[in-house]
Amino acid sequence: MKKIVPVLCLAFLSACDQAPTPQLDNPGTVISDVEPAKPLAIGDIAKAEGVELTLNAVKITNQIGMAGVGPKLGEGETYVVANYHLKNTSKEPLGIFEWPKLNLMDAEGATYVADDTATAMAAAMATADSAMSTELNPGVGTKAIMVWKIAKNGFDKATWKIVADTSPQHTFSLN
Repeated sequence: MKKIVPVLCLAFLSACDQAPTPQLDNPGTVISDVEPAKPLAIGDIAKAEGVELTLNAVKITNQIGMAGVGPKLGEGETYVVANYHLKNTSKEPLGIFEWPKLNLMDAEGATYVADDTATAMAAAMATADSAMSTELNPGVGTKAIMVWKIAKNGFDKATWKIVADTSPQHTFSLN
């Protein structure tokens, strides 16, 4: 009897470890419980835990800042610049280091991080026209900007996306 108990436990654990079998509507067709959310469009408001984020514009450029002053691009590179609005909807102040992280995502799902130097330069240029806050009190919003330096080859504004690291996560189309 003592040998049967461990064998039964192993059988039970291995049965629990197996992935559930997908339900088939028709042979060869898998029914998914969760469909991927349709990306938000430019101008749509993404509501998430403690914030609202609106992607206002996305542009492709070869220059950040004044000519000869800003960061330089290498051969075959370009900048993707996202202008967005962020609003603090929580009951506590939101520091700049708590802001949602934005990533650029290609058609295959690879993510690209922002270029800190180009983003800082673009933000400095943007504040000449309007103030940009770094600390947001409850109910307060601000304009913000994010810049990615990427290879021109393979970039397609129609298939790439911007993903906001929010809860829940939101994805924006670039068109």
